[in-house]
Amino acid sequence: GTGAFRECVALKKIVVPSGVECIAEEMFYECASLTEIVLPNTLKEIGKMAFINCKALTSIELPESVTAI
Repeated sequence: GTGAFRECVALKKIVVPSGVECIAEEMFYECASLTEIVLPNTLKEIGKMAFINCKALTSIELPESVTAI
């Protein structure tokens, strides 16, 4: 849910499992060490500020299934 991984400063990589359709608002808020995230083809929506202040995350590949950010 909202802010689920908020400020998890040691979190470096996330593989979101298949079947997940939404990344909630602020889910990875200030995960300063997050460098890699793998999103499933089932993902449809990314909530606002989901990756705000993830300063180590330099790129992200969005699946074609994403219809709302």
